[in-house]
Amino acid sequence: MDQFRSTYGCKYCFQYRKNGFQSDQNHRKLVPLMMKRKKVILILTVSFSCLALFIGTLSFVGGNLGKYSIYYAQNLPHETGTNSVMTAVFKHLGDVYIPYNSLDNDGNKMLETEDKTIHYQAGGMFSPTMITVKSTKDGDVLLSLQSDSQFPYCIYDFTENTYYGFNRAGTLVAEFIDSNTNVLSSHRVSALNTVNKLQNEMYGPIISHRKVPKINLQFIYNFVNEGKFK
Repeated sequence: MDQFRSTYGCKYCFQYRKNGFQSDQNHRKLVPLMMKRKKVILILTVSFSCLALFIGTLSFVGGNLGKYSIYYAQNLPHETGTNSVMTAVFKHLGDVYIPYNSLDNDGNKMLETEDKTIHYQAGGMFSPTMITVKSTKDGDVLLSLQSDSQFPYCIYDFTENTYYGFNRAGTLVAEFIDSNTNVLSSHRVSALNTVNKLQNEMYGPIISHRKVPKINLQFIYNFVNEGKFK
């Protein structure tokens, strides 16, 4: 028995030690590899978290600036003659709160009164942004605020057959009387008074119902838009 132990026991013991040594070596090799994998996973997790946070922040800021653009536009420093509110209404018609009491066949909001109906059409891929005032009695178009190939913003007064053109800052730059003959009249102060009345008729209800942001991002709105109105 002693001879067996001395002959085979040492052999098995040596083999065990050898296997244990190899196992220890393998373990030592695996540790750095596992650490590298953990670092990669940690880096990817942090990167995706930062990306998600960045996208979420941009989405929140964009939604806030659009939803409360009327409030921000009213408090935006701008030169006399420019109209930051009109441009905000036009650009963010699909974001701002619109008081309405019915919908048209396309799902656009309408505000109907006894004598007129205001149609608010937010622009999309296949439809332009437009505010139209129609006679409730016969459906005739009375006014429209839209964009055309000549001006970024224009108002058609079909009752007076007059067309008003505005630049990107919302400044009145042209007045066409009798649009059929395209006679350009000189810029008149009285035209400004008329335009103010027409604008109030088209989107006055939106202005009077504009919302105040709980998280005020006025400084961002000013940074992005102030240069356009100077």
